[in-house]
Amino acid sequence: MVALSSTESEYIGLCYAGQHLAYLRTLFEDISQKQKVPTKLFCDNQAAIILSKDAQFQARMKHIQCKYHYLCNDLVAKKEAIVRYI
Repeated sequence: MVALSSTESEYIGLCYAGQHLAYLRTLFEDISQKQKVPTKLFCDNQAAIILSKDAQFQARMKHIQCKYHYLCNDLVAKKEAIVRYI
């Protein structure tokens, strides 16, 4: 994968972290330890954080493949993850 900007590369990294987060939340749920609060994901790129929180900005990032919008469309929308600036 070749990213065209630092925002895109950070957003892709957040997506992969979100996939691992979803796996771990499912694992904890399977062993009867359901997580009651959203899990925090930290990122140092403010543009990637804004992109993950608000779907209206996805229209400007059409060159990013749809599979990388999993974080925003599924995890953040369902309140399973919160993306914070570090």
